[in-house]
Amino acid sequence: MNILPETFIKNNALQDRFKNFMKRFQVNRILRSINATKEKGVPVYSVFVFLLELVFTHMNMTTFLATRRNELPFGKDVVYRFLGKACIH
Repeated sequence: MNILPETFIKNNALQDRFKNFMKRFQVNRILRSINATKEKGVPVYSVFVFLLELVFTHMNMTTFLATRRNELPFGKDVVYRFLGKACIH
């Protein structure tokens, strides 16, 4: 019998796949090339990965913040600023 819930195991497997994908296709470099940068604070890469994980886990940000708030090193204001940033090409 497994002590960890099945959703936890699936989320970890999904995170590992994201890390491999991001590294293989050099997403961080692509983000810099399209001028997706921040002056200070949390890196754009972290916010982008978070949003991508939300899409593939079929979660919205409110649900994620309600259930796993301690796993996120930034708040929803950072995400909204990232989404509203007009200078990302």
